[in-house]
Amino acid sequence: MNNKEFSEYKKSRAEQILEIRKESELLFDKQIRYISAGAIALSVTLISSISDIKLNWLLLVGWILLIATLLFNLLSYKTSSRSVDYDIIHKPEKSSDNVYTFITCLLNWLSIVTLVAGLLFLVIFFYKIK
Repeated sequence: MNNKEFSEYKKSRAEQILEIRKESELLFDKQIRYISAGAIALSVTLISSISDIKLNWLLLVGWILLIATLLFNLLSYKTSSRSVDYDIIHKPEKSSDNVYTFITCLLNWLSIVTLVAGLLFLVIFFYKIK
């Protein structure tokens, strides 16, 4: 393989890796939304089917955390879009120059943390009422 073929191979490989990463991130965002919204819907359905359950702080905190997950995920879409716009306009040498990329990453981590915490609060709530 000569230098030209090798550089074309590297470019093609890099494009494939970026495409796989993009698809993976889209799937991750969808899964976060599905799990969070599904947990809210399932818990509301379970609460409404059991007549003698009173709302308590565990359930409310769980719902608030799951709603926060959805909001963080929604905001990360906006900051991700801004990040791409910034890169197109400024073409920074380093991605660390892009504050929107940092904010998007932070929002994604916050959505993971709030999702896990919200699910834990719901599990504890339903475990305590059994």
